[in-house]
Amino acid sequence: MIRKIINKILQVNYTKPIIDEYCYKNNQNSYSGGSLADKKILIVHNYNDINVIKNVIKKELAEVYVECKENICVEKDIRKTSLNMIGTFNNIVNIFELNNCDNIQIIKEVYQKIQVETDYLVKYREGFTSTIVNVLIFRSCKNQEVQFAVNNLIKGLSAVLGNHNIIINGINVLEDINSEIIGKWICMMSSKYGYILSGETVYLEYPKGKKALKS
Repeated sequence: MIRKIINKILQVNYTKPIIDEYCYKNNQNSYSGGSLADKKILIVHNYNDINVIKNVIKKELAEVYVECKENICVEKDIRKTSLNMIGTFNNIVNIFELNNCDNIQIIKEVYQKIQVETDYLVKYREGFTSTIVNVLIFRSCKNQEVQFAVNNLIKGLSAVLGNHNIIINGINVLEDINSEIIGKWICMMSSKYGYILSGETVYLEYPKGKKALKS
């Protein structure tokens, strides 16, 4: 109490650091600085190579649960998925593989998924910071209209969801990027590093004339 009075008189303002100060377990295979250890992560997807991404995230010592995006339509579907585990989901990853990206319907679909997931996280999270990562994988083309709209959707929602300690960001995959590389970026954007990048979208694309790199 005395310290508060002195600070008020002297008008001393303290600010919290942006870096997560918690000392996580050392994990040499981690792309999250160890911050995903013991976290429960839900992946909602229509991606064929999902097992590769799942195995990358499991190296973070996280519990990973996978559902096809058609199975997650309302909040109770997420709760149904979590029945076999103890606790609630900390992080959610949406992976949308777009084979026909001329359809603006994808913007509506992304928003609906985020709405369902944030309803769940706001109600059931247990005081921790949670994340939603949206991955758009463009296969047949690179629709800039879809990219621009979804990226601005993420940026706009980040300020609102930040009030609930929910971090949201995105990953756009514009070439045939190795699934393991995508998985590593998902780990980073879901972690304490992603907290700093809240509202931002990362672009994964091989430079023209370059061969696909192995992870």
